[in-house]
Amino acid sequence: MPKKIPVIRFSHPYRKLMDACAGTNTAQLVAVLPVNIEDLNPAFLDYDTDGGKYVLPKKGEYLLLLFRSRRGIFPTLRRAYPASKRAYYESKLGETFEVVLSDIPQPDPIPSHP
Repeated sequence: MPKKIPVIRFSHPYRKLMDACAGTNTAQLVAVLPVNIEDLNPAFLDYDTDGGKYVLPKKGEYLLLLFRSRRGIFPTLRRAYPASKRAYYESKLGETFEVVLSDIPQPDPIPSHP
């Protein structure tokens, strides 16, 4: 049985994804870094959220994930809790993820005929 590819989901077609993932829907996880969001540069947070399209809290523990695609590297921030999240992502280092954009309209299913 083939191994199921892990998925990383995004709620918006962020510029960072359009640049790094143009023409592909996969990326390799290359780093998992625990960060305190309040320590991150506001310019980075603006870049990561496309100018606030995703609202982050003012402080808290997060995971900074770095992915490499055929066209470049892109970051994403994920909540660090539950603690199993960090262990999960660290166990996936070096693996290829499917990049899924959740709010991109999907084609309507073909209606079935009786």
